[in-house]
Amino acid sequence: SINYSCSKISTAPAPSPSPPSANFSIFDPCLWAYCGGGKCVNASYFDYKCECDEGYYNLFNSTSYPCYRECK
Repeated sequence: SINYSCSKISTAPAPSPSPPSANFSIFDPCLWAYCGGGKCVNASYFDYKCECDEGYYNLFNSTSYPCYRECK
């Protein structure tokens, strides 16, 4: 199981409304992705990867999954 208590963010945050930019696209995969303790980076037009902050690691070592850190 995943323990969210030692993560930066306890659960997936609700997206905050922001004004659409000139290059806004509903097909932007980072618009829909949750990366936990990391940031979403577009890998291609329809694909993304989660780049983890220091001390965080992708679930199952796959950049398609969110970043978590080990609880100590």
